[in-house]
Order: sequence, then C-alpha cells, then structure tokens
Amino acid sequence: MKHEFSLQNALYQVLPVYRRNETKLTIDGKPFVAQLNWIDDFECQLTLDGKRYSAIVAQDDNNLFVHIDGKTLSLTLVDSAAEAMAADVVEGTQVEAPMPGVVIDVLVAEGDEVKEGQTLLLIESMKLQIELKAKIDGVVETVPTSQGASFNKGDVLMTLAIGEEEASK
Repeated sequence: MKHEFSLQNALYQVLPVYRRNETKLTIDGKPFVAQLNWIDDFECQLTLDGKRYSAIVAQDDNNLFVHIDGKTLSLTLVDSAAEAMAADVVEGTQVEAPMPGVVIDVLVAEGDEVKEGQTLLLIESMKLQIELKAKIDGVVETVPTSQGASFNKGDVLMTLAIGEEEASK
C-alpha cells in the first residue's frame, strides 16, 4: 500500500515492499533497500542502501519524529493509511494481518457476538498501533492468537461466523 508523507512542506509518495530481513522502499519513484533493527522502544539502527544510521524515533498519532544525523525530522502521514489498512483488514469472515507485527490486545473471545465496526484486536507494527475492526455483524468463531504473539502479513488472527442479520441480507 502506497503512503503519502509530508516533510518540510513537501509531499512524498512511499511504497514499502516487506521482505524477510529488509524492506524495499520506493520514494517518489526512487528505489531504496532499508533494514531497521530496533534497540529499544525509541532507538534503532537504520541501514539505507548499505549506509548505517542511528536514529531515535517517536510517534504521536499520524506524526513521526525522527532524530538522525543531528537533525530532527517531522513526518506526517497524510493519507491516513493506518485507518485505511484497519478498515480493509476483515475480508468477510477472516481477520488477516495487514503486515507483520505483534498482538497488543485481543478485545473479544470465541463465542462473543460482534457488530460491524467493533474493534476486535489491537496490533502493533513498525511502532504503529492499528485497530482491526469487524466489517460484519457476527460471532467470533476462532482466535488462534493471543496478547504478545508475533505474526506475519496475511496470518489469520481471527475468524467470524456470519450473524443471523448478515445472513438474511
């Protein structure tokens, strides 16, 4: 999914492609190979096209603050990609991971009735917290994950059975 960021009054189109140990980034049509290794919650080692950087990163909603090479950059996510990803995650009855990450909280249990738009799971990926929401009314069938569990892109984190109202539509 392509994202649009604002940095110093300029807009940048960023397309990440995630691989096992690296990410290929295309920024305004220019390709880069990136690798990010987190040291703690805020400090990381960034390798960009073979050059290493130490960075301190903080996030506030759609704003990302990056201190790197003696400069502090303020990036703003313009396209609300996190909200779009969260809204598009539930395809019918399966809740799939939009990207690799960790489960922060499971808000429902097997057998619970859920309503369209209800938050099912809270996940974290690349220091971004995302709410995964139900697109249908239904009943939670399976929850093959738990708080603190890691997952890969496309992993099924929950399945829903279609509710009676949904089935009659």
